[in-house]
Amino acid sequence: MPKRSLFLRIDQARLPVAALLALLQRTPAVRVAVAASEYFIESPIGAVLKAAAASVAALGAVDSVAGASPYTLITGTPGHPSPYTVALGSQIEAVPFGLSPQTIDPPGSWIVTGSFPPGLSFGDPTTGDVITSDGTYDNSTPVLSGTPTVAGDYIMGLQAVENAATAGMVPGDPGNDMTNVFTYEVIVTGSAAPTPTPTPTPTPPPTSGTARLINISTRAQVGTGGNILIPGFVISGSGTETLLIRADGPALTQFGVGGVLAQPSLSVFNSAGTSIASNTGWGTNANPALIASTAATVGAFALTSGSADCALIASLPAGAYTVQISGVNKTTGVALAEVYEVSASGTRLVNISTRANVGTGSNLLIPGFVISGSGTEQLLVRADGPALTQFGVAGALALPSLSVFNSAGSVIASNTGWETSSNPSLIASTAATVGAFAFASGSADSAQIVNLTAGAYTIQISGVNSSTGVALAEVYEVPVP
Repeated sequence: MPKRSLFLRIDQARLPVAALLALLQRTPAVRVAVAASEYFIESPIGAVLKAAAASVAALGAVDSVAGASPYTLITGTPGHPSPYTVALGSQIEAVPFGLSPQTIDPPGSWIVTGSFPPGLSFGDPTTGDVITSDGTYDNSTPVLSGTPTVAGDYIMGLQAVENAATAGMVPGDPGNDMTNVFTYEVIVTGSAAPTPTPTPTPTPPPTSGTARLINISTRAQVGTGGNILIPGFVISGSGTETLLIRADGPALTQFGVGGVLAQPSLSVFNSAGTSIASNTGWGTNANPALIASTAATVGAFALTSGSADCALIASLPAGAYTVQISGVNKTTGVALAEVYEVSASGTRLVNISTRANVGTGSNLLIPGFVISGSGTEQLLVRADGPALTQFGVAGALALPSLSVFNSAGSVIASNTGWETSSNPSLIASTAATVGAFAFASGSADSAQIVNLTAGAYTIQISGVNSSTGVALAEVYEVPVP
């Protein structure tokens, strides 16, 4: 079974007001960046974990390559030095890259790392010999071109190599000299234009099938007091839902995550605020062998025997729940909260959310989820910014922009300003149906209704014109009529 993992979101709208306020005011900021290798693309958990580590590592390599030559990056004519500000949805003026001073032997290839602007390409647009994500381009005269599709602040790492890239290339080798890693920033501003239509276009209802949310998770910095990690979820139906719930700290180091929470502590609370399960050190459970075998069954990566990571198995009836992850003795660090559906008897996960600080570049808010089964799953996806002020949240993101990506990295839905959608009336009525709080008319909060088949998906929330602030990402399952 393929490994799967999601970014867990706190359910606000479906909880009692007191619980809603507590979650909104206490959930810590989450910073996630996605930069997955081929292995991690196959493993959604890996994609989540590799995320910030890969981008930060790539960008942190600037001016640190051993033996790098003292070149500077030039952008040809007409010249667009970094940062280059472009408009969302408009074709950019192409940027040819080169080196100064010019060398006798021009670069044979370029290595691209960091955050790649969606919709743009790096290479030769006249021949189609281009790359559209991080990778290696084997040519001496690359050009950045295309039409940006997602607003945001993107910082690319560009490194020139003397000869064409080959397996086993070693930095500093006389036959394959490499430059420093230059940074080139592209700022994509604006918002997607609304689709002109004389009447609202209703979203078709989901087809019959067994599609359902099966796995949710969130990676975050765990602080103390009000800044511990508090994700949440809602179970609907009758019967019980058996879940594997984990708080990973030391296990994250294998994915290159730095500053992990050395000793996490895990507690699960019901909607009344009562602790119904807890663990500190998964091997201290009465059933560690069952936890290990269950993790393998649901596709979770294995926890090392004797590690301080936490895990427990819980069978829960329908209701709203929160998971609190803190550090033993008030320690802090990065942790990953995970919730896996093991089995269900008349129940299902119907609502997940997370509140986080939205930055720029690699610090956008990028939650995700996994759908299993046949048919389609209809979801209401929202990016709340201004709406959070009614709950006493300070520093809310004034102009959030929302995009939904499939596992191939393609944008399948986007919105900036929920009333600019082709179906604002349907979005409002659907929000009322699923129990979400209403958006004010004319607000800059964003929302979209999507019909999705089984697979892994991510949501990218950024601020228009590189603005920053606190936002709430929400995913609601829309019930079948």
